[in-house]
Amino acid sequence: MAGVTVKVEDKQFQRRIAALKKGVVSPAPLMKIWGSIALKSMRYNWEVEGRPKKWKTLSAVTANMPINPKAKNSRRRGYHPILLVTGNLKNLTMRAEERRMLIGANPATRDYAAIQQFGGMAGRGRKVKIPARPFIVLQEEDKEDMRFATQQFFVRIGS
Repeated sequence: MAGVTVKVEDKQFQRRIAALKKGVVSPAPLMKIWGSIALKSMRYNWEVEGRPKKWKTLSAVTANMPINPKAKNSRRRGYHPILLVTGNLKNLTMRAEERRMLIGANPATRDYAAIQQFGGMAGRGRKVKIPARPFIVLQEEDKEDMRFATQQFFVRIGS
């Protein structure tokens, strides 16, 4: 599962995380909270078509492609919303574990998600350049929300 790593350089925060790692308390509930914050933000990335930087628009060729070429009266793709013909890419998955949380694309769309997230060459013969349209992205405000959620978590457990 492709992911994002968040590094926090706050000494007090790191001491509390170290207490979690020593097994004083289970960090799994915190990982679930962090995952919820991240998923909400990443879904919003779809609504606004990229944050903090807007995604590049679709090429004219892509925008004019029929959504279902085999259908007799298939409508054209159009320019908006970007990356949302079926909605499958938007269905991100989150798994909270004991010491980490993982967010990624639905397994059925993983390859397509990767080319959209990172950009690269695609199509027959890999001749079409797809610009990166990162959707699995944490924003600065997400990190703040995670920091606050962590403080609240420690308050609740009496640390």
